[in-house]
Parts: sequence; C-alpha cells; structure tokens
Amino acid sequence: MKKWNLLLHLHKNDINILFSIIFFSCASISPPSGGPEDETPPELISSFPESGALLFKGNKIELRFSEFIDESSIANAFTISPTLDDEMKVIYKNKEILIDLPDNLLEDQTYVISISSKLKDERGVFLDKTKQIAFSTGAMIDNGKIEGKVYGEGYHSVHLWKVKEELNDSLFFTKPLYVSDADQNGNFIFDYLSKGKYAILGIERSASGAILNTSRMAHGLSPQLEYALTDDKLIISDIHIKSSRKEPVFNIDYIDWKAKRWGSIFFNLGLDNVNFEEIFIIDEKEKKNYLNYYQSNINKNEFLIISNEKLDSGKNELIIKNVKSNGKMLTNEIKIGIIVRDDQDKEPLSILDPSSKITINPDGVSGPAIPFLFSKPLLSLGDSAFFLINENDTSLIYPDLITPQQISIFPESGWKEKNSYLVKILSKQIETIDGKSFLDSLIFIEIDSGKKLGYGSLIGKLDDSISRKINPIIGLKRMEIDSVMYFEKLKSNSRFEIENILEGKYKILVISDADSNNDFTGGSFFPLKASEWFYEYPDTFQIRANWEIDVGQIERE
Repeated sequence: MKKWNLLLHLHKNDINILFSIIFFSCASISPPSGGPEDETPPELISSFPESGALLFKGNKIELRFSEFIDESSIANAFTISPTLDDEMKVIYKNKEILIDLPDNLLEDQTYVISISSKLKDERGVFLDKTKQIAFSTGAMIDNGKIEGKVYGEGYHSVHLWKVKEELNDSLFFTKPLYVSDADQNGNFIFDYLSKGKYAILGIERSASGAILNTSRMAHGLSPQLEYALTDDKLIISDIHIKSSRKEPVFNIDYIDWKAKRWGSIFFNLGLDNVNFEEIFIIDEKEKKNYLNYYQSNINKNEFLIISNEKLDSGKNELIIKNVKSNGKMLTNEIKIGIIVRDDQDKEPLSILDPSSKITINPDGVSGPAIPFLFSKPLLSLGDSAFFLINENDTSLIYPDLITPQQISIFPESGWKEKNSYLVKILSKQIETIDGKSFLDSLIFIEIDSGKKLGYGSLIGKLDDSISRKINPIIGLKRMEIDSVMYFEKLKSNSRFEIENILEGKYKILVISDADSNNDFTGGSFFPLKASEWFYEYPDTFQIRANWEIDVGQIERE
C-alpha cells in the first residue's frame, strides 16, 4: 500500500382580549385588541414657532403629535443646534411636548430643534426619521444643506461639526454640533446650516449624539475631511460614508489542546496569508518544542498546531513570535498557557464535517470541492482510501490536501447535476497521528447534486465624473452573501468587462483605489485621513448563466 506523509507534504500556513371591570363606583373598559398591530409612526402635527419662523422672541417651543408619546423616550430625543450654554427643559404633556429654552438665545441666529427617531408613541412605534424645526432670532434664516448616504450594517446617525480653525482629529471626539438620524436606506440630511466649513462622521444609531469611542462604536469618515458651504454653493449632496467597526487587536481567543501532540488555536480575526516567524511550546522543564501550524481554509481564524514529539503532561506555555498577514506585522509576540493531560483524545477517528448526507449545486467550473474535516490529524492516506460511486460506476478519487485535518474532493469530470453520489472511505487506508482510525471498516457519505449553476459576464462603462477618480476599480457585491466577490480594473475608454461571474443578483461598487490594494480603505484618525471615495450603484443586476449583461453607462444619481 502506498502512503504519503501528510505532515511533510503540507504548507504551514419571537390575542388575548383584555376586559377589566373595576368596582367601587368606577368602571373602565378598554377597547378589545385585535386585528393588525398598529405600526404607524407618530407624526408631528404642528409646532410653535412654525419651522422657518423669523424674529423669534421668548423661550417656549410647543410641539403637537398625532399619538400619545411614550414619556420614557423623550429624555434623549430632543436636541438644539447650535448647542446652548444652559440646558433646555423638555416637558411631557401626552400628545404635546413643551420645550423651555434658556433666556440667553443669541441675536440673528438660526436654531434647529431636532427630534430624533428615538422618540416613540405609547405603542412603541418610533418616529420614522429625524424631524427638524428651524427658527431664527433675526430677520433671516440660514439655508445651507448637507446631505448624503451612510452604508453599513444596521441603522446609523450622522454627526456634524463646524470647523472654525484648522481641522484636527480631536474635533471628532467632541460632542457634535448637529446630529441627524439616517433613514432605513441610510439617507441623511442637515438643513438650515450657516455658511462655513464642516466635518462629518457616520456612526451607529445607538451612539447618536454621543462622543465617539472608536473601539466600541461602528463609524466611518467621508471621502473628504471638510465640506464648505459658500454663497456660490449652499447645497452639498452626494456624500457617501461607509461605516464599520474597528478591527480589534489581533490576539488568541482560546486554545483547544486535544492531545499530547496536537491542538487548535482560535484567533479573534480571520486573516489571509498568515505567517509565524516562530511557534513553540516551553514545558515545565524549560524544554522548547517547535510546532508546525496549518491554517484552516474554512475558518480562517483557526489553526491546527502539531508538535513533532509528544509533550509532557502538565502546564506548558505557547509562544508565537512575529505574526504577519500579507506581509504586514500584526504583533511581535503572543504568550498563552496550555495544559496537557494524559487522558486526552482517546476517541476513534470521526468526520466532523460533512454529515452523512449533503446537497450541492455544481457550478460547472471549479466545484464545489467538498471539504472533509476530521476529528484529529491524519498521518497518512493510502492511495485507495476514497471511492466515488455514481449509478453503476465506481472510481477512485484522490483528495486534495488542505491541512493534516482537512481534505477536499472533486471528481475529475466535475459533478453532474441532479445526480446522487456515494463517497466510500476505507478505514484501513487511513492512519492518524495517534494510530486510531474509524471504528467501522467502511464509512459512507451521500452527496445529492441539484441544479447546475452557471457563469455569466457583465460589461459597461463609467461616467466621466467617476472614471476621472484616482485609480477607479469595479467591484461586484453578491447580494445573497453580501460580500464583494469580483474586482476589475477599467479598460480603455472607461469601459469594464467582468467574466466568469457565478449566476446570482449583484450590485456594482466603484472604488477610487488610491492605495492600489484592490479593496476599499476607510479613513483614519491617527493620522487624520479621509476614506477612499466610493459609489454603490442603487440598481441590482441579475447574472445568468452564459449571458452577457450590458449595464450601459454607470452614472451617479
């Protein structure tokens, strides 16, 4: 029987009806509930002063809503811009909200009362979006406007500051002068702004109005650090902001040490092309044992660790030096304690994934290759360990090695659509790191193939205003899994052509790839740097097998 040593061949790498009668000369009847739940947001019916009022005197603001307001929601729902030296008082009166302002409002000043979408009625339905009432203590009202869209998971708010002198990063860590909640589509707007320079930040809705904490709040800078409202330009639109959470510092989440010679490390981040300069274990006798490591291609934060010899029982220390990803240094050293026990890993070999039966959709080009994850590292495989049975045909199949714990299989001729397969594994052909194989001599995995997925292509052209951006690239984001799957540089005459796209629904993303990393790069505070410019085209495109889709000219709306 031919065998090959896996350790040598692998790279490191969610109706009731209430009816109550109260006695003692008093009866109260609640109307029976039933039918569809009321999901209509409360509306602002009227305000005093009306929005746009001039020469405002006094300090009383009266707001009337269409619904009874939940008193508990008013505490942080009302703000005034620009901010006041003294606090305003918000008074609850069922459908009415009264606001007492300080007596020292500035002369000839435009003020904006913002009502956050945190406000809700007694049924728990929130305001659909931020509402604004603007008034001026002078004879004119400011009419500048800044609007745009925030992209990212969840709901967002937008913070706005007026830049009085030179912009520096500290401004973004102060309380914003203006706050606006983006709607469910990410659109935001600031009205009634005075002329001047502004800085802007997208932030997760839960942190609306709060001082920025980059380690706790999803946020994003815009492609420009400053926007100027002038006599010639009182409206600034088309600002696109991509919000995301700051990646935590690379570190070990936990270690699952399985046996005398091997275990698994789970990091807090899944990264590509990870390299360790050194990885070893020091036991209680100060003996250093160097380790081999293998990154999972299924979970990129998981690494299989194998020692060349058995470790002594007891306390040990795992040390990793100079961890890099794609050539970038992540950390100089990681240390963590592990305990090696005598009673570890006495179970026979098993297949953790896939289960005994799986369903696939062939794509006709590269797969899918079906990964197998074993319960322990394999030491060797015989050359006739795996057979593929289809109808009356039985043939040997040769797995591809991923790690000593992972293989993948794919028939030379590809998978046939709407077929049934049986993978047969011979236990005696498999040797594990501890000498134990499967309990049963034969192991079977059923594979059912469904409809064959095909590939199509997409062509188009960028509008000149987009193609003139620095190093523009085209990205395709597959809607089913919400990730950018394809990037392509422009061809001549601002045209693009992307081939071999797996059929499905996609959105087009254009990035001004200034750093040439073939991906979007967000802004930073240290040093202060704007994000790369990007544009997500609102329409979706259906890629069909063997079809070429011409999307025409991509223009900004």
